Parts: sequence; C-alpha cells; structure tokens
Amino acid sequence: MKRVFILFLLFFSVYSTELISQCSYNLLNLTHVNCYGENTGEIDISVTNNNSIWWWTFPDGTISTNSLLSNLESGEYVLSIMEFFDPTDTTSPLICSLVDTISIEQENQNIQSPSFSFN
Repeated sequence: MKRVFILFLLFFSVYSTELISQCSYNLLNLTHVNCYGENTGEIDISVTNNNSIWWWTFPDGTISTNSLLSNLESGEYVLSIMEFFDPTDTTSPLICSLVDTISIEQENQNIQSPSFSFN
C-alpha cells in the first residue's frame, strides 16, 4: 500500500502542472472589414499551450485550424480550445475547455440621400 501511495505521489507531481493549466490564447491582431461588403477582416492568435486541440468555426459553419485567418467577411468567428490529460488521447480526462467568439465588424452601408434641385 505504501508503494502505491508513493507511486501516486510521483505520478501526480509529474503531471501537476498540466492539471492546473487553463486553456488560453493571445489575440495578436484583429482587423475589421474596411468597407461594407468586403472581405478584408483578419484574426491572428497564438494558443498558449502547444498540447491543446483547437479550431475555428466560421459564420457559415466552415472549420479551420489556422492561427491566422485572413480575407474574412464580417461575422462571428468561434474559437474552441480543448486540452486533455493525455494530449495524444482525446478519450483521456478533459483538463480544460474554452469557447470564445470574436466578431469581425464592418461599417454600415453608406446610403446617399437623393439630391433635389428646385428652379
């Protein structure tokens, strides 16, 4: 019994830093759409833990695992991050998960009022 307890302590001490970690990322750049209807938005992130599994879900449902997204239209882009106890086994216990939404905005469509001239 004493040997099992010592092994448990050794095991826990090796993985303790992983157990208390939190899923997080750094937003390196966020660029909104320049003009109405264009696709000039950009999001650039870095995920802080290399053992995390992460992906983007676009407004149209498309999935991407790129850290730099460019040529974006306005809309909500959902970032999902998951970290498992064993990074190579997604059936191992989940340590943390994060879902965050980043919005790419655009200016409103500029509608000009008709001009009238009276003579």
